[in-house]
Amino acid sequence: MYRQKINYLFVTEIPALSSMKPNTIYIDIEHNVCSHLCPCGCNEEIITPLSRNHGWTLTYDGDSISLSPSIGNGAYKCKSHYFIKNSKIIWCPNMDFVADKVTTTIPDQ
Repeated sequence: MYRQKINYLFVTEIPALSSMKPNTIYIDIEHNVCSHLCPCGCNEEIITPLSRNHGWTLTYDGDSISLSPSIGNGAYKCKSHYFIKNSKIIWCPNMDFVADKVTTTIPDQ
């Protein structure tokens, strides 16, 4: 399964879209939000609110980050769908194929 590395930066403010770099996730702990450019290359801004009840959970182990659950960009033209686990993008089937399902497990490695 193809995996690409994603860098992470802890920031005090999410940068403007025009300043965001590909393959970088910006983490703003004070405002409980992460943001990154879609890793498929379409360059849509993906915003993931951090909240156990209404968003994603972030895990930082000192070396890498993980976000849970998966990120499904079904509202965007690319329909990309992926996990961020140990600072790597783990691709899932596009949202066109999983519209009625919620992916909660990482695909076979």
